[in-house]
Amino acid sequence: SRLTQSWVLPQLAYLAEIHDHRLLPNLENQLRSLEQRFLDGLPPASYHQWSKLYYRQGNYALAARKLATGLARVTPDQYAPQGLGLLGALLNLMIDQLLVEPARRIEQAFDRYLSLRSDDLVPRYRRNGVDHSARLALRNGEADQAHCLYHRRWRRDPTDERAAVWLLYLAAWHPVPQASEYLDWALSQFDPSVLNTELTGNDGPLYQLRALAAWAWCREDATVADRIAPAIPFCAERLLDHPNLDVGPPSFTLAYLDLYARQHTPVWRDRLPSWGHIAGALRDHRYFLELAAFSALRGEIEEARRMLDTYQAQRRQVVQELRPLPVDLDLPDWESVLKARERHECEFLLSSTPRSRDEWVRGGLWPM
Repeated sequence: SRLTQSWVLPQLAYLAEIHDHRLLPNLENQLRSLEQRFLDGLPPASYHQWSKLYYRQGNYALAARKLATGLARVTPDQYAPQGLGLLGALLNLMIDQLLVEPARRIEQAFDRYLSLRSDDLVPRYRRNGVDHSARLALRNGEADQAHCLYHRRWRRDPTDERAAVWLLYLAAWHPVPQASEYLDWALSQFDPSVLNTELTGNDGPLYQLRALAAWAWCREDATVADRIAPAIPFCAERLLDHPNLDVGPPSFTLAYLDLYARQHTPVWRDRLPSWGHIAGALRDHRYFLELAAFSALRGEIEEARRMLDTYQAQRRQVVQELRPLPVDLDLPDWESVLKARERHECEFLLSSTPRSRDEWVRGGLWPM
């Protein structure tokens, strides 16, 4: 029935976004067809999961549209029981779009409404809230705060792979006392044979690989670089032959190894795909800001300018979709936010003077 589908399809979308990205295009079509059969719209939670399909595929403006639609169907007095998923997804989207001040307002609303809940989902929401706060701190150049948040989350749950991987990724770029502990953990977990299996979702090994590659380049660590070099063919195949899978982690891995190889000419250098292939995959999956950052790191300022222009135009589309958000969320003036962000990004990424890693971290624009 329509009602059954309205509850089942969003849950399938939720699972596919985590475990199997190949299913996303078909689920998107099914959700679109379902919405057309509901003249008064789908339940609010459906728009949360639908937005994640677009988000995972890099269609951020459509993700924003679905979140705004879902929130419009929730009255403020129902945010706690019905709107937390929507607010969390909105916060995640704003962080990715570097809308730091609006994101802080949504973070406050998320925490405020979460404090009214006492059910079994609260621990998961709180764990997600730590992730949001840490990533927001990173985008605002507050690396030590992000480190503290992720480290405390990992100490609470040593099996929390996401926190551990973020800690290593951060430690690659920014010195922290526990860096060797994070590296030892990642190396003990890294198993190249796993990369021969079907990794079709947000799988931990892909993000471990990204963090280790960042470490190899940032720390000029030949041992780590050589340890993960056997993963190059897997990452290269992922770029070209799996268009429905997220290319982010393997592309980042190859981009970092490419930066390392430009400086150190390792024996495996010829096994890397061309920079054009890496950049093409990032561009096709709409990683415009990250491609601008990697281009700047390579000294290719004109390419960084083109990608930054594309990213900023995309963000303005996102903001246009977010303008109908409820006034009770107390969001700042969008135009002043956009102008400030665009000025900072242009001054930082398009400078002809190379930036130190510390400057990249304080600027909040290193590839994430």
